[in-house]
Amino acid sequence: MKIKPRTYYKQYFNNTVMYKNCYNILYTGTKYVYELAYTDEAGNIFRVTDDNKYLETIIDWQERIDNYNPIIEEISEADVFLELL
Repeated sequence: MKIKPRTYYKQYFNNTVMYKNCYNILYTGTKYVYELAYTDEAGNIFRVTDDNKYLETIIDWQERIDNYNPIIEEISEADVFLELL
């Protein structure tokens, strides 16, 4: 999967024992990947309140995707809005 700037993504953690059925919502800016929200195993969603909370650069995230092949899907801005309601 090729990551695009200014796009929303949902990254799933179903393949790990510790984070079963969890996911986080990410936004790719022009340089960094920002975490907007994440869930726990019970399905509760938590918003990331720090505006400067970035995970890594888009280049680093793309390399990790190429090497580890995580479960990621592109989502629309409307989907993000509905998730955060």
